[in-house]
Amino acid sequence: MDLKLITFFGINISVIIFMLGDLFLRWKEIPDVIPSSFNIKGEAKGERSKMYLFLLPSLSFCVLALLIFVNIKFPVSFYPDEIKGIKDEVLKRQFERSTKIFLLILGFIYNVLMCFINISMSHSRKLNVVPLVAITILVVAIIGKYSDKVEEFVQSLQKKDNKKDKKDTKKADKQDKKDSKKDNETKKSK
Repeated sequence: MDLKLITFFGINISVIIFMLGDLFLRWKEIPDVIPSSFNIKGEAKGERSKMYLFLLPSLSFCVLALLIFVNIKFPVSFYPDEIKGIKDEVLKRQFERSTKIFLLILGFIYNVLMCFINISMSHSRKLNVVPLVAITILVVAIIGKYSDKVEEFVQSLQKKDNKKDKKDTKKADKQDKKDSKKDNETKKSK
């Protein structure tokens, strides 16, 4: 694993530890019954025991573990078909690395969202919808930007392959001409 991946992993773990630390430090202040779900206006519409607050850090950890497992064991499953056929290992590694970072960034945004919701629930206050909408827009923007980058990457690979194919074709044509010339000279000498 490279340094950026370890850094993103550390940041994600830090957010989860922050959620748990906040819960432990304020445990006695948190009411026994907390809001568990909110309507579109941000008002509480359901209640649960305060033990429910451990669910979000647990889910965040599970999502992070899943993302890391997928990054380590199945990075190729995220390759577009055009990438799978490329034999250039450097380009494949670049694409794999950017995919891993992309997934960990999404994991970080998810963890920040869970942290925000967890803190709102533990304070038993109205959930502010504006940050939720902002984070949702941010996720869509990141996915869109990443998709554009993947498309650019694939197009550059295809151009590179086309140039290589043309170069190989020219080389093969030259070799064929040389071979046929040698054959003609051999026939003439006989």
